[in-house]
Amino acid sequence: MATWPYKSYLALNPTKTKSMLLSTSQLACSHGLKDQNLNLEISNCRLERVSEAKMLGVKLQENLKWNDHVKDIANASYGVLRTRRKLKHFTDFHLRKRLAESLVLSRLN
Repeated sequence: MATWPYKSYLALNPTKTKSMLLSTSQLACSHGLKDQNLNLEISNCRLERVSEAKMLGVKLQENLKWNDHVKDIANASYGVLRTRRKLKHFTDFHLRKRLAESLVLSRLN
């Protein structure tokens, strides 16, 4: 397993690589996964265990919930809509509509 990244020509940076154990909250409680020590290493450097990580713009949580990711998208969308509302006196309706569609809907898709 440790040689797989090298055979696949992947250079892993041990200081940037994190580990996460994905499970539902119920399974994590019944199996005591919070207390499990993964002991994963790359180049004799122990990987930090995290409960959430951002990968390709998606915030992953170890309990397989999307609460934080949805909250981040909602906050960013509200900011765009607030700014768009300030443009009300300077732009026409169709331009404001296009801005909302391109900046907000693109985050949701």
